[in-house]
Amino acid sequence: MLDGYLAFEKTGRTIALESGGIILINSGEPHRAVCDENNRFGRFMVLHLSYEYAKKYEPNIDSMFFRLNQNAEARLKKQLDELIRLTENRNGDEYVIFEKKACIMKVYHELFTSCRMEKQVRFYRDKNGSYGKIRTVIEYLGEHYREDITRDEMAALVGLSPVYFSQHFKAVTETTFIHYLSSLRMEHALSDMMSMDISVMEAALRNGFANVKAFSAACKRVYGTTPMKLKKSRLSDDI
Repeated sequence: MLDGYLAFEKTGRTIALESGGIILINSGEPHRAVCDENNRFGRFMVLHLSYEYAKKYEPNIDSMFFRLNQNAEARLKKQLDELIRLTENRNGDEYVIFEKKACIMKVYHELFTSCRMEKQVRFYRDKNGSYGKIRTVIEYLGEHYREDITRDEMAALVGLSPVYFSQHFKAVTETTFIHYLSSLRMEHALSDMMSMDISVMEAALRNGFANVKAFSAACKRVYGTTPMKLKKSRLSDDI
């Protein structure tokens, strides 16, 4: 939070974020910002870390989640402050991108060395190898999310009944299959909108959504706003 105030609803709790505060949202974790007349002038930075990039270096990332602690938060805040400084004060430096990337790499390092936690999946590490099957599905979704994919097809892929698959998937990922796939498509669609400057409709269709309405619904569920408003907000921050 750069300045002002913003309230977040996360895992059933309301968290007040004031100037200098940090909140960490894990992939697929339900959350939303609660905006009202008292905080409409607040400024904040969102740093979205790539699941695909992290997975290249830590193949077991699907069995992990991340939790802030006091020491890690102080070190992360230092890197985020530096990232903000580089963005606001080095516009004339055409190679500042290297320093920005260095800051982000330190954020990854801090998360994996100080904030990493193992998901509690004892119930699913059974003799049938169900946990491994869910990881197989997650890897498949990462490569085929643009395609028309159903829960029943994924259940059949790993030899589980649809109901049994749904129970296992939610326990491992802490979200439903539908929400996981929708969030995965949404993040790729938002990334395309930012990097390729394409329309909401084109971003939705090229990333597996049946229509713009489904894309917008996913974005509102996670971020509390529409894809276009989110894009404008991120561009205005220029971070």
